[in-house]
Amino acid sequence: MVSLSYGASPALLQEQEIGLVRNAERTPDKPAIIYRDHPLAWREFNRALNRVAHAFRDAGLRPGEHVALLLGNCPEYLITVHGLGKLNALSVLVNYRLKAREIAYVVSNAEARGLVYGSAFHEQVSAALPHLPQLDPRLIVHVSEREGGAGRSFAEFTGGASDAEPDWPIRTPVSNTMIYTSGTTGLPKGVLRRNSYPLRKFIDAAKLFNLTRDERHLCHCPLYHSAPMSWANNTLYLGGTVILQPLPRFDAEEMLRLIAAYRVTTTTTVPTVLNACVRLPAERRARYRNDSFKLLLTGGAPCPLALKRRVIEHFGEGVLHEYYGSTETGMNTILYPHEQFRGEGCCGRPMPGNDLKILDEDRNELPPGEVGAIYMKNFQLLDAYYNEPETTAAAFHGDYFTLGDVGYLDAAGYLYVVDRSQDMLLSGGVNIYPAEIEKVLAGHPGVQDVAVIGVPDDYWGEVVWAVVVPAPAWRPDPQDLINYCADRLADYKKPRGVDFVEALPYNPSGKVLKQELRARYGAGLPPAAPPCPAGRG
Repeated sequence: MVSLSYGASPALLQEQEIGLVRNAERTPDKPAIIYRDHPLAWREFNRALNRVAHAFRDAGLRPGEHVALLLGNCPEYLITVHGLGKLNALSVLVNYRLKAREIAYVVSNAEARGLVYGSAFHEQVSAALPHLPQLDPRLIVHVSEREGGAGRSFAEFTGGASDAEPDWPIRTPVSNTMIYTSGTTGLPKGVLRRNSYPLRKFIDAAKLFNLTRDERHLCHCPLYHSAPMSWANNTLYLGGTVILQPLPRFDAEEMLRLIAAYRVTTTTTVPTVLNACVRLPAERRARYRNDSFKLLLTGGAPCPLALKRRVIEHFGEGVLHEYYGSTETGMNTILYPHEQFRGEGCCGRPMPGNDLKILDEDRNELPPGEVGAIYMKNFQLLDAYYNEPETTAAAFHGDYFTLGDVGYLDAAGYLYVVDRSQDMLLSGGVNIYPAEIEKVLAGHPGVQDVAVIGVPDDYWGEVVWAVVVPAPAWRPDPQDLINYCADRLADYKKPRGVDFVEALPYNPSGKVLKQELRARYGAGLPPAAPPCPAGRG
């Protein structure tokens, strides 16, 4: 086991105290990354970054050009991203769950000249390559645990390159990635920021969350998503250690083992992962200590109060934080531990440097308590969706940007997210927000996971339908769930039917793919519901 005891550090306050090269000089033998229980020391980590920068430069890549990355969580991921940063090149992070056609679209849309991919994705890459003539064969690299694959192996490609610090000018290589949105409402879109985040971003994070250079951060979500990459970067720039959990296969018990083994202090996660952890049998959870946490940060999807109670029961008081944010906007709000039960859908007040507005359909600002589109402004906003000027323009209103989420601010300035605008259903002329119904159903002991959608209906236009993953010990009973909702919701909001499934379709951000669910039920299924009795609503 790797020792991580380096003594307490004061809060970081000066930009000159942080940075990758500075950390390699200050603590050369301290682990920068731990993967499969093997440490990579800061000295060797920085040398590996230099080799990547020199290798790509020697192979013809120029500053400002793009390289696509299709990798599971591994050291080479972070080495490549930050090595390309030293070359002032851009890493395009590709979702490894995509099929060959989708990979070809993203890599082509991003105008990538190079590709670094893992051997686990050889089949998808082989099928995609014939559709990617813009790729330079000299810039195709595979990170392999076996022989074969297009291009050269990572070890061969970087092995002969110089590990010296580059002698060309380097801009602050902080935001040297382009991440593609999950594509829940259409084709994925590249989120472009032309200007790097200032190092001040990491100083601000250190102050806000009381972070030091001795943090031990567990990265158990895919690095191609914005939050895991951003928080891995936070840890690295501050001089801490990133513990990488291997992916694509996620193991909840392995996550608990890593937390205990390395006395993890911070992690960023999604509700589905938290749910998987707390639903492990109690005797298995009890094997692993978890009292080292100072920051357990969840976002990407609503975290129901019922789940929060179980998370706090397992991980302890004072560590759970929830945020509202996105690839396009960074983190916008924070809900601190003592505020976790303020109400369903509450995700905190704006963080420093953020401003939120709730606008109606005519983009007039709404008063507290009224539901409308959520618009936000901060220094982290995207500049544009790559090669999508019309989509970009539609999302902005002056300096304010919207994701299409619907919510409201209360009188104290707390944001409550009601739903996605495209998830709203219209039944009998009444707006219904599925997220409200999902929060109620999540409180039922027999419900492990749930998604609510609108399905076509000849009479009402749409009716409420619940798709439920039942808890293992519960005998599925649709009427029980309908009655449960009837006791807690207006009649028109209760589900007209319930289907039970083994699992819901999720994207890597932890959001249910409701577009996929609606497609399943869009062809006249389930059958039309009878009219509601008088007094509806």
